[in-house]
Amino acid sequence: MRGVEPGGLTDMVDLTGYDAVVLGVGPAGAVMNLPESGEQLLVDFVNNGGGLVTGEWLVWNLGYNPILGAILPATKGGTVAWSSQTYVPVTPDPIINAGLPGDVVFTATSITGAGTRMAAKPGAAVYYDGSPTGAGLAGWDVGDGSVISFNCLIGNTTMADPDFQTLFGNAVDWTFPAPMPEPGTLALLAVAGAGLLLKRKR
Repeated sequence: MRGVEPGGLTDMVDLTGYDAVVLGVGPAGAVMNLPESGEQLLVDFVNNGGGLVTGEWLVWNLGYNPILGAILPATKGGTVAWSSQTYVPVTPDPIINAGLPGDVVFTATSITGAGTRMAAKPGAAVYYDGSPTGAGLAGWDVGDGSVISFNCLIGNTTMADPDFQTLFGNAVDWTFPAPMPEPGTLALLAVAGAGLLLKRKR
């Protein structure tokens, strides 16, 4: 794994040898730092079979990222989501729900708010509803790849919850092409600050 700051994500970044990218931009201003060439890099990566996992403030500020926004499974569906969230299962999935008892209750990292009330796009599946309203986790297939989006910021506070760790790892695994790598291998990773986390193929 390695990290890349949003402003450093350009078409010069080599994603060869990676199965998935986790884009957790953190502060809302970081969204504006994503270069267009980096957005296109991620779009091409997904269309060619890669996986993309996103957190906030990406959906909230999608007006700044129309290229990337076209492949995300959700749009902004209302005001800022609360830090204290309850994810309620909606669409069953054996990978996403693996090891989870049902509802996922956690406190999300807050950077001038903890997330967005998302609305799933037509054709996208809502795997968990978030609290207080709206999609908490939505995903779909794009080209030969797949994209899944959380409505919350994925930071140290969020990742301190064991059930969210499991859900995060499951969501990353869900984006992998078959045959899937060992499940849950990113579940214990604490994501701090803005940037990307890339997982190498085994």
